[in-house]
Amino acid sequence: MMERVAHHLQLHALGLDSSDDRDVFGRSAYNRYYYAAFLRARTMMTRLNPTQWAELAHATYPALLGGEIRKELKKGKERSRRVGDAQAVSAFSRALTAADGIAALMRDASSVRVVADYNPHIPIEFLPGGRFSLNNVDITTAHQWVTKVDTWATAIEAAWSYIDV
Repeated sequence: MMERVAHHLQLHALGLDSSDDRDVFGRSAYNRYYYAAFLRARTMMTRLNPTQWAELAHATYPALLGGEIRKELKKGKERSRRVGDAQAVSAFSRALTAADGIAALMRDASSVRVVADYNPHIPIEFLPGGRFSLNNVDITTAHQWVTKVDTWATAIEAAWSYIDV
């Protein structure tokens, strides 16, 4: 699991004495947290549509989630509303919120990853209490990306199962 690697890099960065080493390992933690979240999102996309969405570039996810996936979820919600299936309507409502959540997270996390990978002049700021921040994004936020994607993916997959019925 990629998030374990990220967490290890996070802890390792905190234990180093050299500020250059701390910075490099801290950046790598952000990078790995991003890819852990991406891999979780890719797993969901593959489950939703294995023939079309299994091998997409990560940069396409926000647009797909906000476009085609959102459109299908809205259609499913409307069909469920028309037949009076309150449980399905609720599932689709949660899924629409989740699709927006993953799309926003992927955009935001990608921006942080780009800073981590391509902007070494923007330093990691080490904070009291064993935390650090890159470009005003606390490592705790990055640490939570995977859990958020997992939670939202579960909601989307639950609603999607109504579409496949």
